[in-house]
Amino acid sequence: MENEDIWPPKCPECGSPKVDYERQSEYTGGGYADYWDEFQCRKCEFTWRSDKKTSYF
Repeated sequence: MENEDIWPPKCPECGSPKVDYERQSEYTGGGYADYWDEFQCRKCEFTWRSDKKTSYF
C-alpha cells in the first residue's frame, strides 16, 4: 500500500524526492490568513506551490 501523503512531495517534473519547501502566509483580515507551501526541486530547479488554504487564528 502506497502512502499518497508523502511530505514533501516528489518533483512533478523529474520525480526527484530532493525538494525544499517553505510555508508562506498572508493575513487577510478579521483573524483569517491564507497559507500555502512553495516547493523547489534541488535537481531540476522546478518551482511550484500547493493550493491556498484559509485558517482562523
